[in-house]
Amino acid sequence: EHFGLTASTFNDLAPHAHLMHPGPVNRGVELDNSAIALDRCLIQQQVNNGVWTRAAVFQHLLDPNNAPTA
Repeated sequence: EHFGLTASTFNDLAPHAHLMHPGPVNRGVELDNSAIALDRCLIQQQVNNGVWTRAAVFQHLLDPNNAPTA
């Protein structure tokens, strides 16, 4: 109630601020649905990128000769 982020409290931040969270989100506790719905919310993109990052790490650990190169 006192520390959860809502769209209203998020809009008090700098205009260039973005909302990030590694997931899973405790909706209604940490973040309000209104905050998650904002255009500056990058949670879904962050979670999607994390999936690919973990897949690359696992691939490297399981077969270092077949790991993707940067």
